[in-house]
Amino acid sequence: MSRSNRWDWWFGEDALPVPSVSAQAEWNEHPFDALENGKGLTLYRRDGKNRIDWRDAAPVLTTFACYEAGELVRLWDAPYMVRQYLQAGNLGLSEQAAIAVREALDEAELERQTAEQLVKAAGARCPKKLGFFARAATRAAAWAAAQDHAKAMAAFHHREAMLYAIGAALLATVRGTPDSAWAVADAVINAAGMLAAEEGVIVATNDSSSPNLLPPGVAQAAGRLAATANIRARFSAMVDQLFS
Repeated sequence: MSRSNRWDWWFGEDALPVPSVSAQAEWNEHPFDALENGKGLTLYRRDGKNRIDWRDAAPVLTTFACYEAGELVRLWDAPYMVRQYLQAGNLGLSEQAAIAVREALDEAELERQTAEQLVKAAGARCPKKLGFFARAATRAAAWAAAQDHAKAMAAFHHREAMLYAIGAALLATVRGTPDSAWAVADAVINAAGMLAAEEGVIVATNDSSSPNLLPPGVAQAAGRLAATANIRARFSAMVDQLFS
């Protein structure tokens, strides 16, 4: 069990006297839960005897945000400055990285619009008054276009989810606030759920030769749950190291 589970946690303003911390703090049992409504960059912890100590958590928040967003870079052939930004948290690269993310989002949106136009065009080329075989061939072309559209939409959503997570990391390191770090984790969790729903989650069966794919909704929930557990554990480990 992580040592962080033996404490209560709150992100507050720097250098608060203990009476002020006691009066203002909204304590959480897990440090990750303290991110969402954090009030500052100092992480306070309280033990079972109401003893309070604290650490400057700004470096941990930057590392956490960049790491979680970096986990999704494998889904995108990201430019060098984006990879470097996420690996090093180099604020000098933040503007260039943000521009690259925005351009990639625009490109993904253009691909999605093109796929939609192809589907509409294929449907328009399918006359109602055709012989059976001609009608079947034309509809097959329309069906192929629809499949291409579905693939393009899946690729768009994958890339969009990943890019928003990276964009959230850029914002988090620039703003340097707990809630912005939490937003990165939330974006990564959403991306994990979307990927699981699109790609399917394989579950074991009694017959190992015939594994099953979970239904999309169940797969999405499973993907989100697994990502949430992993993210909470990683952040807890970072906090343990901060207070060690």
